[in-house]
Amino acid sequence: MLFAPGQEFSLRREKVKGNNCKRGGACRGVKFKAEKNCLVAVLEGDLDLHTVNGIRAQVDAALENTGTRTLLMDLSRVPFMDSSGLGFILGRYRSLREKGGRVILVAPRAQVRRVLALAGVDGIMEICASKAEAYRPGKEGRENGPIE
Repeated sequence: MLFAPGQEFSLRREKVKGNNCKRGGACRGVKFKAEKNCLVAVLEGDLDLHTVNGIRAQVDAALENTGTRTLLMDLSRVPFMDSSGLGFILGRYRSLREKGGRVILVAPRAQVRRVLALAGVDGIMEICASKAEAYRPGKEGRENGPIE
């Protein structure tokens, strides 16, 4: 199922295998929007051992449903991330890279940015201060060009 650009959506538990969210409701922690040939995932809340399985299931299902190979993860509402969250981000990076895609991280807070820097993620993935920066043509260091 493909979504129109600009359309916001979330996935319900019964449609996401392996999800650990409350039965019947949309999962907390992630909202999606199809924008400029990419999937924007707005993550909200801690990205840790207790939340990452549900978020991973949702993001993977949304990537499969949209067929996109570019994932823009908005981390502006994530106050804390542990190694489980780091593993989640790196897993999406690996799976999309194998398909010729990419992951762009947007607006991580200071604590999250420190975790990303300590793990060396800032050397392999694009990290932008805002969505506008991620969409800007000619951004230096952009491996695959601008998002169109």
